Amino acid sequence: MQTQGKITAIEDNIVTIEIADQEICTQCGIKTDSQFSIGCNSCSLLAQKNKKFLKAINNLTTPLKEGDMVNVSLSPAKAIKAGFFIFIIPLVLFFLFYYFTEYVLLLTNEWVKIGMGLGGILLGFMGVYVRSKLLKQKEWPQVTEVVR
Repeated sequence: MQTQGKITAIEDNIVTIEIADQEICTQCGIKTDSQFSIGCNSCSLLAQKNKKFLKAINNLTTPLKEGDMVNVSLSPAKAIKAGFFIFIIPLVLFFLFYYFTEYVLLLTNEWVKIGMGLGGILLGFMGVYVRSKLLKQKEWPQVTEVVR
């Protein structure tokens, strides 16, 4: 994923960037009540008051200031890995806990199995949260260049 945006805040090596609408955003067709195009569903996760923001790491030697236009990049491998941890792990844990309840604990009550499965999902999301806190900014997007 590569996108462009304007720096709105700088704190140490972390920059907050307002993402510029891309050509593909206008083709998406998803609109808010104010008719502002927020792009695909993944972009809508970043939308705040009709603007899209994200935080990125600045590893450039060039000093940055608020208002600079920059390119931001997140490698496809990091994006796929993040999606795997966020969506697949909790789903797998649901089925593991569900069938563990039935075949190991020998409990056949459907509500107990579903409850254990939901507990697996909760454990999966807790694991994702702990992982994100341990890795901190390692998986964040990187500022790749200043466009000005």
